[in-house]
Amino acid sequence: IRKIIKKHYSIAQKWTGTDFSPIAIERARQKYGEIKDELMWDVVNITEDNKFDDRKFDVIICSETLEHVSYPEVACRNMKNLMKGNGAIYITVPVFGSITDLTVNAHYISYMPSDFSMLFDRMQLQYENLDNQHQEIIVRYK
Repeated sequence: IRKIIKKHYSIAQKWTGTDFSPIAIERARQKYGEIKDELMWDVVNITEDNKFDDRKFDVIICSETLEHVSYPEVACRNMKNLMKGNGAIYITVPVFGSITDLTVNAHYISYMPSDFSMLFDRMQLQYENLDNQHQEIIVRYK
């Protein structure tokens, strides 16, 4: 993740890590700690309205998450609303080889590049594929 941010932005001075799982958040706190106003962890469901009040973020990283979400357009709209005007959303999803991947890994959706095109066009966002071998994209305002 730092590699992605370093490539496109200077290293962030403030980090907010989120996950829908309280267990995952607790593990992150134990592993990385928490530093007031620099590194914070919070339980968040990206398909629900945000709990960040008026805060906006320069960079949002959504890694290996959208395939587990039943309403990806809602999740992406919520992330768009949290992104600063000159910010970016980095999204990674797995590349699927067969329908077995969907059932074995509890994934709701298997993504193809055209899925992102339609999704982000409707949201008036532009996207760029950063890695042709994997589903790794960056999303920005048009």
